[in-house]
Amino acid sequence: MGTQARGGEAGPSVSTLAEARTALRRGANLLKLCRNAKPHVAYFQLSKDETKLEWVGKGARVKAVQMGLVLQVIAGRETPAFKSSKQSSPPERCLSLMYREAVGKKPRSLDLVCEDAGQARMWRLGLDAVRERGGAGVTGEAFSSDDEDALVP
Repeated sequence: MGTQARGGEAGPSVSTLAEARTALRRGANLLKLCRNAKPHVAYFQLSKDETKLEWVGKGARVKAVQMGLVLQVIAGRETPAFKSSKQSSPPERCLSLMYREAVGKKPRSLDLVCEDAGQARMWRLGLDAVRERGGAGVTGEAFSSDDEDALVP
């Protein structure tokens, strides 16, 4: 059962959004497409305060995209990185975060392949929910499963 979203369309339920955000905080191994290297598996996780999507990069350095800088989350193989990739993952398993590193800079993409279509839908839903809130983060109280009001952007 969905809630009413903007424009009168039925959106995801509060419990579905809670599941999606929980999945992002728990994290998952996703295939990351790189501009200058082969695709590789990395562990991605939403930070506890939900302000960053973090992963461990080469050299065991933690890398992150600030959720407040994410412009959109795109489903499928729509970005130039996917279109030029030899990786042949089905579009329903692919998603991209378009983000801007700084004001005046050209947008970049973080291109990911999930294990299955269900995981991709869940990650897109969760990332969209956090992005729509502006990557503002949450307080510790918002992690309570009883506090469903904290899940509405």
